[in-house]
Amino acid sequence: MTHSNDSWAKMADTWQFIPPPLRPQPDDVVAVAAHLKQYFPSGARGLILGVTPEYCHLATKLKHDVYALDISNTMINRIWPGPKNCATQGNWMQMPFGAQNFDWLILDGGFALLPHPVGQAAVIKEVFRILKPGGLFFIRLFTPPILAERQANPIDNIETLLRDGTIANVSQLKLWLWGTLQIDATCGIGLMDIARTLAQVVPKLDELLRELGWPQRDIDGLNAYNTNPARYYLTDEKQTLELLQNDPGGFNLLTAHRGQYAFAECCALLVLLRNG
Repeated sequence: MTHSNDSWAKMADTWQFIPPPLRPQPDDVVAVAAHLKQYFPSGARGLILGVTPEYCHLATKLKHDVYALDISNTMINRIWPGPKNCATQGNWMQMPFGAQNFDWLILDGGFALLPHPVGQAAVIKEVFRILKPGGLFFIRLFTPPILAERQANPIDNIETLLRDGTIANVSQLKLWLWGTLQIDATCGIGLMDIARTLAQVVPKLDELLRELGWPQRDIDGLNAYNTNPARYYLTDEKQTLELLQNDPGGFNLLTAHRGQYAFAECCALLVLLRNG
């Protein structure tokens, strides 16, 4: 992961305002709940990679024991709603847990933070190691937008897409930019590269977004790309399933859930069963 401590602090500052699809929506949570109730009717022990509050609240409601592992102490201290002793600061590629320790595990959006394929494969190996045989792995993806694939130079149309409401909030814009400007998953896309492209294509983006009524905090968040060294690595479902099922493998796909919100087609929730 290439996010700086400062970028995690800024994310914590604005977490409550993040619109869909960069946070899970109610239909995502309902889909997870249905599988947890089916497979673990008497309770279970689960791990969230990250500190996604929606899933902590769900696990608490189901009376499951739930834990979190996040790279940032700031995110743990400011966002995690569960007991602080149930959240650990650490690296997803070297998890500080024993083998076969959890019944289920959730990774919401964070797969795109991991370099492809090495970092993503390393996390899959760790998830396999700490999950019990027959355990569930929920992973909500961020994949390149289909809209971008239909156009020769989609970035040239960004002003039109903003004005007509096709891209209606900052989360949709970020996801669209990550997938549209990424050449391939191995190279990923740097946020500073996105900032340079936006400056060339839409030099008065700030003015446009203010005209459209976007909050200043969202505009500031986009401007922070100018100095943010982070990269994202968006894999499509086929690439992701190749890692999960074949190399390094260890998982079988049960279902792919898609929500009803805008850009949900880019945010499939894969539900997988650990082999063994």
